[in-house]
Amino acid sequence: MRGFILACGFLATLAGDAAAFANNFCPGELEAALATRQKIFDEWPLRPVNDEATEFAQQLAMGLASRYSVNAGMIPWRIYLVRNLSPNAFSIGGGFVFINEGALTFAESEEELIAIIAHEIGHELAGHFCQNQRQQPAGNFLDYLLGNTLPSRREEIAHLGSLPQTIDPIKEQQADRIAISLLLASGYNPHTLLRVARRLPKDAGAHWVDSIRIQTLARLLENAPGFNDGPGSSAQFQKIKRILLNEAPVNRF
Repeated sequence: MRGFILACGFLATLAGDAAAFANNFCPGELEAALATRQKIFDEWPLRPVNDEATEFAQQLAMGLASRYSVNAGMIPWRIYLVRNLSPNAFSIGGGFVFINEGALTFAESEEELIAIIAHEIGHELAGHFCQNQRQQPAGNFLDYLLGNTLPSRREEIAHLGSLPQTIDPIKEQQADRIAISLLLASGYNPHTLLRVARRLPKDAGAHWVDSIRIQTLARLLENAPGFNDGPGSSAQFQKIKRILLNEAPVNRF
């Protein structure tokens, strides 16, 4: 009972981070996301949408969102798996989330994969793809936000394929906060998010492993209830991970 009360109280403190998200997408968000999605379709190798691994990730995302709130559960979330071995994931607005195969094989448990997805959904629910936020339309688990603007003092420019990206620590923290509440609402250990961040390889272009970022996430989790074991990994997760590990690697960027 005490853990339930703590979880409810912690969720209440985080609820304000999703206040920017309305019932529908922000004006212009879906159009911009569709254009970015088409560019990705044209340039990157993706798994089929009816692929078993893709459908599994889709189900995880829908489960997270539906347990968080009615509005989040009504978004037509669409998950795509990128045929790339780096442990990366990113969102582009409009409910579109891209996850590298490397993120699935990197995850030691289903809960770790869910933590990665939760961070991407957090960007969407925080309203990071609204036109009134300097037209920066995306973010990912390794601190990236796809965008069209010049960097401010707290941002850096990088590229993923031909898509420009900016790193915005403030938005990453907002996504982290919502991800923590998503995990709590779904019965997962929120501290899994920090565990994944600490395990990310330092040679994977992962600004997320920066010590300051990890310290910030640790502070966010100071008052979050923790527990030893989550729901555990399903047989389907183990099966999909074996399939991906046994496939021939595909890397294009």
